[in-house]
Amino acid sequence: MSSDIRDWYLDISRPSRGRDRFGMLCAFALALLSSPYSSLSAQVLPSRNLPAIPLADTGSVVGTMARSHFSGEMMRGVGSAGEDRAWDATIGGFADLYRWRGGGALRARFHEEMLANTHNNINFKPRSIQFEENLSGVFHARTFDWEAGLTYRCKHDIDNTESPTSSVMPTIDTMPLERVVILGGLYGVIAPAPIALSPLVTLTGFARADYYVVHSDRRAPPSATEAGMLWSDVRGSAMLDARLDYAVSSRLTIYTSEWIAPVFAFGGTPRVNANVRTETGMHIPGTVGAIDFFLSYEHQFDDLSIPMPRTSNVVSLGMRVN
Repeated sequence: MSSDIRDWYLDISRPSRGRDRFGMLCAFALALLSSPYSSLSAQVLPSRNLPAIPLADTGSVVGTMARSHFSGEMMRGVGSAGEDRAWDATIGGFADLYRWRGGGALRARFHEEMLANTHNNINFKPRSIQFEENLSGVFHARTFDWEAGLTYRCKHDIDNTESPTSSVMPTIDTMPLERVVILGGLYGVIAPAPIALSPLVTLTGFARADYYVVHSDRRAPPSATEAGMLWSDVRGSAMLDARLDYAVSSRLTIYTSEWIAPVFAFGGTPRVNANVRTETGMHIPGTVGAIDFFLSYEHQFDDLSIPMPRTSNVVSLGMRVN
């Protein structure tokens, strides 16, 4: 474990402080979920499984380009609609463009997620790609870290002139299937300090809220716009995540993590939909990062793989570096 991460965990073993933080986290989660104005989103968010750990770095290095970090994830899934999430690969990272003392930083973050099905002769047919770019300020307080900034996210098709179930080109008068989703606006993240529930068990989590000023959902053929929720009607969102780690040894922990992610739209129906993910795996820390091997289940109310909204459920085996 790096010195920065070790500093982040330094005082979580104090029982009274752990109980106080646990109560604060539970109260925050309850307030967020019960608020009529709250809205959670994980769709078109490639970094949803790759949070910065810790969110704010309290190390001694300050100045220009004081910290950078790489992350990546690869999953092989079964059971998704049309097998369009049979392969799921995400790559990204961030750079602290400038960092000042106390953990504050000006941060640029980017992630890219590519999805593929198995419908060709090599069982790997790319179908869509999603991009995420953020520019934010990151700050450290005594009991939590927080972040606020600008976000831009989009989803585009790959090889949409081909049939989604083969590599055969359609006839020249065939209209390509298209689904382009764009979201952009303001966002904020809050990440309470880790909570020691026992000497071996630690609870971590974060919440994210977004307000969109750019929102687009372009579909072809045009008749597809008559079905389901339009992402052009989405105005705000957030995300709530929690993770429990059990330390088997200094070199291995077993964990479970969950997030819940409804989205709220205005001006159309339905107005509320929800995504859910649960994951369990093993966490192997290293000198500057860690590796996770995991089994996950993810439900998405609209997988964005075809013009018509479609529910998808996928069970995946994966590996993550972060």
